[in-house]
Amino acid sequence: MRRWSGADDTELLIDQVFRFPLHANHQNFKAKASKTLFTLAQSSVRLNLMLSLDDLRLLATVEASDSLAAASRVLNVTPPAVTQRLQQIEARIGLKLLDRSHRRLQLTAEGQLTNSRGRRILAEVDELVEKLTSERSLVAGHLRVFASLGFGRRYVAATVESFHRLYPDVTVALELSDRGDRLPQSVHDIVIHIGELRDSARKFRHIAPNRRLACAAPCYLQRYGVPTHPDHLRDHHCIVLWENDEDVSLWRFNHVPSRRRLKIRVEPRLSSNDGEVVRRWGVSGEGVIVRSEWDVRDDIRTGRLTVLFEDWEAPSGDVVAYVRPQAERPARVRRFLQCLIDDLTPPPWRDGN
Repeated sequence: MRRWSGADDTELLIDQVFRFPLHANHQNFKAKASKTLFTLAQSSVRLNLMLSLDDLRLLATVEASDSLAAASRVLNVTPPAVTQRLQQIEARIGLKLLDRSHRRLQLTAEGQLTNSRGRRILAEVDELVEKLTSERSLVAGHLRVFASLGFGRRYVAATVESFHRLYPDVTVALELSDRGDRLPQSVHDIVIHIGELRDSARKFRHIAPNRRLACAAPCYLQRYGVPTHPDHLRDHHCIVLWENDEDVSLWRFNHVPSRRRLKIRVEPRLSSNDGEVVRRWGVSGEGVIVRSEWDVRDDIRTGRLTVLFEDWEAPSGDVVAYVRPQAERPARVRRFLQCLIDDLTPPPWRDGN
């Protein structure tokens, strides 16, 4: 890996950004880009760092992740590959960047300095590329999207497909996981979540409404009776889902006419960290479940599940997207959000859709 050599390297990068020569009226943008990139390169040389942009992105991803395995998923490589890359970088610059004596990933003082300066360089390069591409009305670059497993498989993946057909110059990485509460949000451009995340520094945009429904299979209700009030759930077989480090056995309900709130402590007979497993147990008649309507609407339509309680409902968990502030959102982020909203308007899980 060699250092930037100056104008030749910046010229090459600008050509790679556009992938074909600019028109004459855009040459001034190319000149500005070369000057900016060369300034960034000089900054790197002053630090005596023989680092590429990929190296800086790798370090930023590792710093934002709980483990090398988590970082490897974001980077779409294997954990050994991440370890090898880090070792190569450390050998090249003669500094230790990662403290491996702790259970959780932790950067050394040198690693923190490199990452801090590297993030600024990456932000400036990303901003430059965005400005240049916007001058040509081109939606391009790399888009990093996070979504929960079930919702991501059923809805977000389809939007990624249609978005990529519309904007083939955008590369998209879709990460699916049910640990959105522990997500290193700085790694992703868009975080799609069911319900609001606690302690999130990002702004969120409402994507689609989504109720959470208490329901059970007809065979279960025939065997154990139909609960007509949430208090009755204390005497029923309940199935819970572990998610977001919440108190999963404390179920909350709102009385629709009076808006009164009620908390019920249930004794779960079955529990899982997989929403699909919980749904299957409910359909099989193992007990009462509380699930998002996007997940159980087909089961309700076909009679496999019955919604409980007329006047009580669980707190809703609308589909939201967490993004950076408006001024920091590139065109590819804005266009993807609009594609997702269009795909989910009206919500496919609502009656009549």
